[in-house]
Amino acid sequence: MKKSVKMVVKEIIEKRRLSIYDQKDLEKLVDEVDGKLRVNWEIYDKMTERREYDTAVCALLELGILSFREKGNYGLIGGGTVLNPSTVGSSIYFTQKEDALAYKKAQYSGAIYRISLFQVIE
Repeated sequence: MKKSVKMVVKEIIEKRRLSIYDQKDLEKLVDEVDGKLRVNWEIYDKMTERREYDTAVCALLELGILSFREKGNYGLIGGGTVLNPSTVGSSIYFTQKEDALAYKKAQYSGAIYRISLFQVIE
């Protein structure tokens, strides 16, 4: 059984010593709309600017929005570089095409080079 957004957020807050600002942002990072999880990539960006990158990525991994598994998942590439979120030494992939495209729009809308979506088949 999948954990609810609120349950995952509560667990992360309990595990990490987050400032009140980071707790509030984490609570706004993912919302459930009509049974689908929606990431607020602006909040993600705000958290990464405040060095709460690991907290944001941890929540998205726990909720199944991101995955370490390549096969069947999606990524972004631009200028010969994979542009997905990452952890030290590991690439992370989007489990849904819509999330990869939303991340692209939020993070790279002003890019001067072409950014392409790919799906890992094998």
